[in-house]
Amino acid sequence: YNVLAYLDIGPTLANMYEQMFAQMGSAMMPDGMSGMMDMAITMYRSYPPMAMGLTLLDGRSLTMDYAVGSFNISEMEAAMGLDPMTIPAPVSLDFAQYIPADAPIVIHSTGAGESTKRSLQVMAYMVDAFKEMAFMFSDMGSGSGMDDIPQFVRDITGNDVRAFINLSFAGMTGLNLEKDVLDHINGNSAFYLRFLLSDVLGYTLDGAIIIENAEPDAMQKIFDGLVGALEQYDANFELEGEAVSLPGVIRGFFPAGMPEEMMAAPELDFMFGLDDNLFAFGTRQAVEFSLDASGDSLADDPAYSEAAQYFLDDTVMVWYLGFAPIAEALNVVAASDTVDSFTANDLEMVSTALSIFSSASITASLDENYSGVARFVLTLAE
Repeated sequence: YNVLAYLDIGPTLANMYEQMFAQMGSAMMPDGMSGMMDMAITMYRSYPPMAMGLTLLDGRSLTMDYAVGSFNISEMEAAMGLDPMTIPAPVSLDFAQYIPADAPIVIHSTGAGESTKRSLQVMAYMVDAFKEMAFMFSDMGSGSGMDDIPQFVRDITGNDVRAFINLSFAGMTGLNLEKDVLDHINGNSAFYLRFLLSDVLGYTLDGAIIIENAEPDAMQKIFDGLVGALEQYDANFELEGEAVSLPGVIRGFFPAGMPEEMMAAPELDFMFGLDDNLFAFGTRQAVEFSLDASGDSLADDPAYSEAAQYFLDDTVMVWYLGFAPIAEALNVVAASDTVDSFTANDLEMVSTALSIFSSASITASLDENYSGVARFVLTLAE
């Protein structure tokens, strides 16, 4: 590395909170505040040291590695009522074959189901924490309006909100969100976005979320549950083999009076579909590409292949940004008759600036002790 930095700020923050706690005294604290202070001190006591290194690889790739020591989060998880964190499996870079080559924005990871379940647990904790803070400030005299809130609302807990989400999903689809869906989508998954030229629309955004079909029976049950929900509620949809098109989802965001020819453009179809490899949902062209995967994919793209050389081994996520497709899209917009000359000049200047770069990426690895490394790479164009 050309530059190194080291920081161990956890003990300092813990000591600061302890001194603050000692000066205030537990008797002076509102109900709930002492527990929050104890949790903060515990968290900072276990907060790991951090290190950062900067270097230039192969003369064109500015690289920053950010490392964090082992982190004991079990006490914090117990205090927040969270299940133990599951370490995500490394991503498979072969998954890039289901992403079109001209997609400049890609987020690829594993463990989507576990991450969503944990987010629901954190949301439940935050609901309770915010409610406790609201009542605390009310007791301090800064929230007199709390007395006007109905008792049944005051009694709602974070787990009540979580249960409502699960029950709502089950009522619509007949599926248990956590057991029938989230437990089965922990393989590779990706979100991507690209710019498409259109004969009718001029240019449009095209993108999808794709999920590895690692458990075919479970994924078929999810697909059938969604189709069943559409049938039950008389939704406007059309079955196209193992895919479903929903023409009103995206078009519903457009104002009334749009030209009929524009509203009929297939680029405005929302779809979801399932095959032996993937469950995909997004705009038509993206879903059709990912389920068919017969064109040039991101795995064939030279800029992505070059960026992949610098990905961390066993990375659990890939955030990728390709600059050439964005610069090209800006040039297309600048050359169209939808913008004035001043805007066109600005777009061309931005496009020229972006053309300096080839790609940017973020990857990260994590071990069983929650010690991890994140790598940020920015590669200049040749």
